[in-house]
Amino acid sequence: MEPSSVNINNQAEVWQNLYGDLSKQKSEKPLFKVGDTVRISKWKGRFEKGYENNWSREIFTVHQIVPRIPTVYKLRNLNNKVIEGTFYEKEMQAVVDSGFYPVEKVIRKRKRKGKMEYFVKFQGYPDEFNSWVSEVKML
Repeated sequence: MEPSSVNINNQAEVWQNLYGDLSKQKSEKPLFKVGDTVRISKWKGRFEKGYENNWSREIFTVHQIVPRIPTVYKLRNLNNKVIEGTFYEKEMQAVVDSGFYPVEKVIRKRKRKGKMEYFVKFQGYPDEFNSWVSEVKML
């Protein structure tokens, strides 16, 4: 059917031809559950080398499951801020949060109660995650 021949009288027929019966399609069981920790894939630049997906260093938690076909997810970062947008299962990778976060650089040093503390920036995380730590293991 040509797009120019669609009108009010045959719109139901056109809808059926394009989308079929959506009620017969079964939504798959979600791969992730609310509270799971995941990484998201980051997009490569136009001339960036590499075949495989690159994954962000930042860890997120699944905040909400949106039951669509295909299933999509809403995420939160570790500061409990909701991330804009939704993510497909293919864009996410399940991870175990080991509590180890690589340090990119030491910003400041201070001494508190006889112990040295370091204000550090963590690798792959925005500046809002910068914090004071007592030990630094640089990679």
